[in-house]
Amino acid sequence: MTVESWLKVFTKLKDYLLVSVCDPELCEDSLTILHNFLTADQLKHQVYEETRELFVKSLELLYTGKEDFCKENFQHYLTENVVNRTEDTDNALKKFFRSVLTKFNEEHSAVLAASNIAGVLEELA
Repeated sequence: MTVESWLKVFTKLKDYLLVSVCDPELCEDSLTILHNFLTADQLKHQVYEETRELFVKSLELLYTGKEDFCKENFQHYLTENVVNRTEDTDNALKKFFRSVLTKFNEEHSAVLAASNIAGVLEELA
């Protein structure tokens, strides 16, 4: 498939993919799929632009919800696959999540402060 085709697939799936981060049956697989789009060299910057605002809304949904399993999965994903990531020489994934978490903090600081990802923003600096 071409880059344009994959981008079309992502555009059609992104709403479902980001909401499924909050579903205990789907959160692990959705994070894996999302990670593949967020780290695909030819797609990632376009995916970042399309995803940033919606990701903030997904985090609000996740962290105001009661699905601790999904919260733990997301925290584990951030720690293991973003904070500890060394594959990117441009640190694009870290910069993306730093921007998402910064925006989340601006809009929902109390929710972030009470979450299991409260310290991750500093680790992405």
